[in-house]
Amino acid sequence: MKLRGILWFSAALLFILILLSGCNWDLCTVNIPYDPPSVTDPNNYAEPGLVTFHWYYKYPLWCDTDYFALTVWKNTIENDANNPNPDAITVSTREKSIEYPTPLEPGKLYVWDLYHARKSITGPDIQGRHDTGYFHTGPYCNSLAELNPVNLVYPEDEQVVTYDIQGDYLWQDPNHCYLGYGGVYRLQIGWDPDFADPIIDAPSTAHDIEENINFNHEDCEAYYWRVTSENEDEDINLVSATNRFYFYPQNSILPVNLLSPVDHAFIPAEELNFDWEEPTTCNRIFMYEIQVSEQEDFSSYAYQMNSRILDSTTGNRPRPDLEVCTQYYWRIMTDPPDGSENIYSETRRFVLSDPQGPCPIVIPQFTPLPNDYLIVTSTPTANPLMPSVTALENLNCRAGPGSVYDIDDTLMGGKSAPVEGRNDLSTWWYIFLENHKRHCWVWGAKTEFIGDVNQVPILDTPPTPIPDVTVDCSSFKDEKTCELYPACKWVTADTRVPYCTAK
Repeated sequence: MKLRGILWFSAALLFILILLSGCNWDLCTVNIPYDPPSVTDPNNYAEPGLVTFHWYYKYPLWCDTDYFALTVWKNTIENDANNPNPDAITVSTREKSIEYPTPLEPGKLYVWDLYHARKSITGPDIQGRHDTGYFHTGPYCNSLAELNPVNLVYPEDEQVVTYDIQGDYLWQDPNHCYLGYGGVYRLQIGWDPDFADPIIDAPSTAHDIEENINFNHEDCEAYYWRVTSENEDEDINLVSATNRFYFYPQNSILPVNLLSPVDHAFIPAEELNFDWEEPTTCNRIFMYEIQVSEQEDFSSYAYQMNSRILDSTTGNRPRPDLEVCTQYYWRIMTDPPDGSENIYSETRRFVLSDPQGPCPIVIPQFTPLPNDYLIVTSTPTANPLMPSVTALENLNCRAGPGSVYDIDDTLMGGKSAPVEGRNDLSTWWYIFLENHKRHCWVWGAKTEFIGDVNQVPILDTPPTPIPDVTVDCSSFKDEKTCELYPACKWVTADTRVPYCTAK
């Protein structure tokens, strides 16, 4: 019987050796097992200082080149579980526990990363599957005599948040303690500051960050956020301050529209108040700067002031100290929050009138104007308005005071324009067309003049254009235009309609 048992054992051993001879059983050449190691201690919590880590792994380290690698770092807005701190220390061991060499700070959230690896002599080490987790460091919050609410860091109060970082919310706990296993920081976001019906009510175990809290929001609307601290015994419920913020879609801001003073305004100093309107709802959340200068290029400033939309239409802001009878330029600068270049409105001009009498800046000798060329509807006063004309019908606006000049634009019937000059006979007005930002001349007989003619300077007229000798005389339908061209003559006859023809 004993011999028979020995024979059976030998046969079995021989069979096993035969099987093994046909297989590659070098364990150090096969892949690392799929299952990762997992930290068992610390579990959720650890005392600050030097901490010993323990982990579970169901496979033995068969190879001499196998090891475990452990990395630990503080969880912050820059370095979370997916982005380790570049200064974090990685320690290696073949055991299933190790004392981490760097002391851990109190009241922090830490991330650990652990994996099984194998050294290679031909290239990078072979890494097995990672496992990552979190734990807090003490002391316990309920052991402190006095606690303070968390400090909100981002978004700040009245901050404009751009889309690329819209999911980030950062706070810091000044207590530097652990809320306990069931304790949380509760992030709340709402339409109103009382949070009666919050949009977001999300618990978080992070001491100083909660990321990627996104929701369907309205552009440039105001939102409120806060954080409450709740410990595991639910006997501490601290509420932070409340911050208001806005979501801003980048590159959506437009220049503001200027309202008053109007371009070429001539107004008393006590009536000067800068007013504008926002072209989009997003504009109203930015800070504006009022800029006033004597130079059109704003190389220096006579007045600058920051202003929010809330006071843009009031007279409560400080009055600028400006000189009367001096021409100033003004505009509004908008500063986008995303680092883009400043955005500027159009530029307008104004003059403050002198309460002692007409400004001496334009006082030409007044030349009486025939009644059929000028209709004066107001008389000069101590504080005259900027002179202007209103077109009685659609008028050609020309490059000079005469029909021989080219037509540059049109002053539509019923529309008004400020007058900046006149010819020596006061039969043509030099006006400014606001909509096209252009100066040109209109015939006074077809306009209604308003203002003090003495405030309108007599201007030198542009050189008279030289008529084209090859002009088609037959295209001119009136005698006045025909006779402007030396090559043409006006023909009158009893038997046919008068016409213009070549000489």
